[in-house]
Amino acid sequence: MKDLQLQKGRTPVIISSTNLKLDLITMKVAAPCTAAQLCFSVLFPLHCFTQETASKQFRDQTSTPEGQSRVFRWVCQAINILKYLLLLLAIPPILNFASLQREADLLAPNGNFVDIGLGQRFFLSCQGKGQPVVLLDAPTGASSDVWFFVQQKLSELTQVCSYDRASLGFSKQSFPNESTGLEKAWRMFTTGRMVDDLHRIIQEVKLPKPFILVGSEIGALNARFYSHIYDWEVSELVLINPLTEELFNDDNWINYWHAQLIPSLQIIQIAAVTGLNRLGLVTGLMQQPLRGGNFPEDVIRRQGLVNHLHCATCTGEDRKSSLAGGRGVVRP
Repeated sequence: MKDLQLQKGRTPVIISSTNLKLDLITMKVAAPCTAAQLCFSVLFPLHCFTQETASKQFRDQTSTPEGQSRVFRWVCQAINILKYLLLLLAIPPILNFASLQREADLLAPNGNFVDIGLGQRFFLSCQGKGQPVVLLDAPTGASSDVWFFVQQKLSELTQVCSYDRASLGFSKQSFPNESTGLEKAWRMFTTGRMVDDLHRIIQEVKLPKPFILVGSEIGALNARFYSHIYDWEVSELVLINPLTEELFNDDNWINYWHAQLIPSLQIIQIAAVTGLNRLGLVTGLMQQPLRGGNFPEDVIRRQGLVNHLHCATCTGEDRKSSLAGGRGVVRP
């Protein structure tokens, strides 16, 4: 067998692999680590040298006052960098929150707030005079601002009312109340709950009946549901780009819904929470969702996707469970 040479001082020492094997076997059981270390150092002397040298250098660097001071400076620099990063991350959401509080008063539209119970207050805007009253229900995830020009024009002929659904526009955030104390309420963000909210608004303000009900997208689904439950209150029904419960029997539509639409809305919601949407609007990296058509400046600013509660409601209304709320109930 091939012998191994170890340097011990200046005199080479010859260790036979056969003798090494016998020596290891005859070692006391109480020192297994010594045998293992000897084998490893014999077979891998370079590795041992490198590891021991690196450890020794690190101990030498940190054992001296100069080395300890250097390590302390590194730690302080890392902490300072971390503090600046956290500060940069905190600034956009803080500024966005402060701006939302200020805009709540400056950008408030003309209209009234209606308390329907259940801890909720809804924004309702009515213009013009006459009957029958035209009631407008906005598209999915949109506030009553989308009806600005429609309401302005129709108000020359009769009274026109539009409202913000729960957590949209200036209507207060919904609370998950499941009962009024006397009757069971629908679950949040379902067609049934939206229709129930609308009916409570109409009852509270004593809107003249029958009225013309106009709905777009999910508003059209709500309008259909409302006209089936309270058919004596609705004289005419106008549906614009209506969403129907049959859409969710289409696999292609469902795949688009879950793979593209919902994730994109969730990204917008996260960007609103972190203040990135407002930062994008200020820097010009992001365009206003509502633009063109000579909209007033306050209307455009109210549609900036900077309110995370508004964005969360957009996501909630666009979920399959929300739009399928009338499934099995609304039938043509």
